[in-house]
Parts: sequence; C-alpha cells; structure tokens
Amino acid sequence: MAPKAKASAGTPAATGQAKEKKPVKKEKNPEDEIPKVPAPDREAHDERVKEITTAVETIQQEVRSISAEIQGKSTGKEEFMSKKNDLKANLDRCSNKITELQEQKSGILGQVTERVAEGKEMKAQLNKMKKTLGYTSEDAIDERIASIEYRMWTESITLKEEKKLLAEIADLKRNKPKVSEYNKKEEEMNSFDPSLSLKDQLTKINEQMKLFFDEKKGYSAQYAELVSERQGVTGDMKGLFDKREELNQKMQEKIQERSQVKDEFRAAMNTFNDYTNAVRRARQDRAMEEKRARQADWEKEQRIRKADKLDTQPHLAETTLLEQTILFCKGLLPKDADASGSKDKVVRDVVAPDGAMVLLSKDKREEEFYFAPTKKKTAAKGSKVKKPDSKAIKHTMYTFQLFEKLKIDAPITTDDLPGTLAALEAQMASYNDKIKEWEAKRDELKRKILEDGYDPDVEVEDTAAEPAVESAASPES
Repeated sequence: MAPKAKASAGTPAATGQAKEKKPVKKEKNPEDEIPKVPAPDREAHDERVKEITTAVETIQQEVRSISAEIQGKSTGKEEFMSKKNDLKANLDRCSNKITELQEQKSGILGQVTERVAEGKEMKAQLNKMKKTLGYTSEDAIDERIASIEYRMWTESITLKEEKKLLAEIADLKRNKPKVSEYNKKEEEMNSFDPSLSLKDQLTKINEQMKLFFDEKKGYSAQYAELVSERQGVTGDMKGLFDKREELNQKMQEKIQERSQVKDEFRAAMNTFNDYTNAVRRARQDRAMEEKRARQADWEKEQRIRKADKLDTQPHLAETTLLEQTILFCKGLLPKDADASGSKDKVVRDVVAPDGAMVLLSKDKREEEFYFAPTKKKTAAKGSKVKKPDSKAIKHTMYTFQLFEKLKIDAPITTDDLPGTLAALEAQMASYNDKIKEWEAKRDELKRKILEDGYDPDVEVEDTAAEPAVESAASPES
C-alpha cells in the first residue's frame, strides 16, 4: 500500500484548526404548520369495546336464566289466562249492563225533574190568574153583579160612580168565563203527580240493577279466587320480574356506554383523518407549487435555448446541400467550360482544303481518335457552329437523393448541367434572401422569445398545417 502523503502546513488537518460544519437549516414546509393530531389507539379502543361486550353478554346470560325460571313457573298459564279472560268478559258485561241501566234511570229521573218544574209552572199561572180575576166561582161574580145593581137602583149616586160601577159590572161579566177555565186548571193541578207514570219504570230498573250487581259480585269473587290460586302456584314472580327488569336496565346502560365509546373513537378518527387530509393537501399544494416552479424554470430554459438557436443560421443545411451540389455539378463541366465559368463556348468547325487536316486541341484528340470514322465525309459547304460533345453523367443512389431533396431533376448528360446550375443558383439566391431577412429579425425575435414567451416552433407548425388543410378541403370544392 502506498504511503499517505503528509498534510501540508496550510491544511486544516496540519494546523488542527478544522472548521466546524454549519448545521444544515431544515426547510420549513407548510404541512409542519398544521397542529399535529395523534392517531387514536385502536388496540385500546378494541379492548375497551371487548370488555363492555363481555359484560353485556354476562348480563344477557343472567336475564336468560331468570326468563327460564319464569317460564318454568308459568306452567298452566294458558288455562289461567283463559279462565281469567272469561271472568273478565263477564265482569265487563255486567258493568256495561249496570252502566246502561244507570243511564236509563238517570233519564227517568230527569223526566221527573222536568215534570216537577212543570207543576210549579202550572201553580204559578193559577196564582197569577186568581189575582187577576179576584173571584174563584161564578156564583160570587153573580152575587157581586146583583149587589152593584141593587145599589144603583136603591141609592142616589153620582154619574161618575155610576160609570165606575157599570165598568166593574162589564169586567165581571167578561171574567166570568175565565173563572170556569181557572177552576178547570186548578183541578188539573190538584191531580198532577210528577212521578206517577215513572215510578213503575224506576222500580223495574232498580230490580234489574240489583240482579247485575249480585252477578258481578259473584264473578269478582271467582276472579279474586283464581288470581290468588295462581299466585300460590307461581310464587314470588314479581321479584323475578323486578330482577329481570333491573338486569335489562343495566344491560341497556352498558350498551349505551359501548355506543358512546365507539362514537368517541369515531370522532377521534374523523379528527385524525381531517388532519391527515389537511397534511396531504398541503403536501400536494407544495408539490404542485414546486412543479409549477420547475415548469417555469424549464420553460425559461427552453426559451433561452430557442433564443440561442437563433444564432445558428436557420437554412444552414439547405445552403450547405446547395453548395455541395453546385460544386458537384461544376466538377462535371468540361474543362474549357469550367475555365470560362458557366458560359457555353461556341466552337466553329474549320473546313480544311482538299488533302489538308486540322489539328485538334490536346483534350479533344483522344475523343477524336476514339470516335474517328473509318470513312471520310465530305465537308459541308461553308462554316458550321459545332457544339462540344455531350457526355453521360454517372449517378449513384446518393447523388439522386441529393437532387431529390432539392426537388431538382438530376442532370443526365453534361448538356443538362447549365440548366441545373441555374436552378441551383436560383435556390441559393432565394435562401440568401431569407438569411438576410432572418438576420434583420433575429434580435427582435430573441426579445419576443425571452420576454413575451413567443414560440417560433408553434408558428412553424401552424404555418405548415395551413397548406395541408387547404389541400384536404380542395377535393370537396
């Protein structure tokens, strides 16, 4: 093992003055501000409920034991209840009959009272009539009339007294028929007896009531004897019923206590669940806030990247491809054409005199030799313009793909090269214009991306989607 290097004098290990580490400050989260609620002790709750349930079951066992004892002493209860119900029915029947007769008796006594009042009314009317008439017999009236007439005949009286006596005679004669009516009513009153026609009915009702009272008394005696006999058989049933009722009361108290314990535990669980839900919501809110912050940072970084991308020429790939293709095409041009640029060189054939020959240039000698005819042709009259010989261009799959990307037909022969170069240079000029426009708008576009959140990619996608929509809609039109 290699020896460890000695600590330098300037290091903390050498000087013995190692810096103490600062305690890391724990970040305080929003959920830490929520007052903590401890979770309820379910085991203690279950143990308490189990204890109360055991007590309830013990009381239920005692109640069942007492009920069995009561059931054992209830032998013959059906027969007893049958006899008891029969006696009760007879007692009720007698009571109903007595009540009915009592109502009839009360009705008759009410009629007697009404007749007594009627007799008093008749007597009052007779007394009033007697006071009005003043006489109770026709003979007394006749005697008074005769007395008045005798006085008028034998005595000297004034005219006023005579008129008075004549008026009295007239009243006596007018009241004379009423005296007969008075006497008739007096006879009716003397013969009037309020209870004369109802006494027989009251007597008969009283006799019937006595019979039902005696019958009811007999049934009551039988009922009391039956109950006493039954109590002798059952013994102290009341004590058993009281004890069972007391146990039932205790059992209900235990059941209520168990329900209260469950309710308290449920309330504690609800409080704890509310606390956990609040903590969960706080954590979710914090996570969402952090996510939004990360999203904002990411979007900012993306904007910076997109702004940085603007420093890269947007049509670099296209211009590079065009430059390579232009160089490729220029490399295929003949040397004389290449030396003079893209301009075509006009070559005129020189007509040699008979028996003479024209010497070709060095770069044409091999071609002339290769394609030299076996038989000489007669030269045409006059001078003619002669074009350079056209050569076929050998392409590979790669070169075809280059021209296909540029949407330009690949040149097949060297005669096609000038047109192809013109098309390539036109595209290059178009891209150069776009590059100039991009350079003019680059700074403003950077500002829009960084400050306004402008997304050039979205605009490019929308612009590319518009022709697709138009092409899809064109068949319908």
